[in-house]
Amino acid sequence: MKKLLLTTAILAATSVPSFAGSLDSDYQYFTAKVVSSNYDIDGVDVDRAAGFNLTVGRHLTDSNVSVEAGYSDLGESTARAFGLSADVSATTLFANAKFDYKIKDNFSAYTKLGLNRVSLEVSSGSFSETESEMKLMYGAGAQFTLTPEVSLVTDYVVYAADISALSMGVAIQF
Repeated sequence: MKKLLLTTAILAATSVPSFAGSLDSDYQYFTAKVVSSNYDIDGVDVDRAAGFNLTVGRHLTDSNVSVEAGYSDLGESTARAFGLSADVSATTLFANAKFDYKIKDNFSAYTKLGLNRVSLEVSSGSFSETESEMKLMYGAGAQFTLTPEVSLVTDYVVYAADISALSMGVAIQF
């Protein structure tokens, strides 16, 4: 019985490094981030908005490339011009490629490029207008690895020419 426990413990201890190595080459992940969005509308004063981002991704074997898909609720803000105000909000569904650049063992920078469907809603009183468009998205960020499975992430993403967001959150590998 003691030999069985000892053998099991040795096998478990030696398999952990090989599992950790496989995380570097091929893995899936989920990120959850809080978002601070900026709606840049010419001649209109728009407050920053708070929202969230949920992303799933898959890191491709033996490369620095991941593919991602996700949803962002970029939050609701108030726009003011000429004594009038309106609520502005946006959501986006996206798919992108993410390119990682390892700087240290537990720190990396990344860029991303993809497409997203942005839905922008403007409403004031009984008036409401929604517009949806497919747009190019791009961004850059950084990732700090806490454990082989958990990382802190932050990035700046431009979803459309007039909508950008700064976000911070956590990534979990599985």
